[in-house]
Amino acid sequence: MGKRSATSRSARRKNVGTGTKIDSKGYPTITAGPLRGQRVHRLVAEAMLGRELRRDEDVHHKDGDKTNCRWTNLEVLGHSEHGWVSSRQRWYMTSQDGKLKKQWDEWHEGGGDGGSKRDDEG
Repeated sequence: MGKRSATSRSARRKNVGTGTKIDSKGYPTITAGPLRGQRVHRLVAEAMLGRELRRDEDVHHKDGDKTNCRWTNLEVLGHSEHGWVSSRQRWYMTSQDGKLKKQWDEWHEGGGDGGSKRDDEG
């Protein structure tokens, strides 16, 4: 039998040993020290601003990935603005996925060449 990894699957999933875990809503959260329980993306946003976030401010993940807490992926928005941006982003991504699927289906049905003849087919 092969040697088992020093880090178990459940430990990797929960990011044990890194000082963070993924909370029930999918956000990386600090697990130890004075910042325990705080979400990483909010801490990064506060560091970007040089102040604490106000109650009416939310942090938006530009790429929609809650685990991507890079400062280049974060944007601080007002609560109502964040709701609008998030729903608009969700709509756009859903509509683009549908368009891409349609393009893929059309390409695939055409034999992978978009239905056009290849140069060597005359």
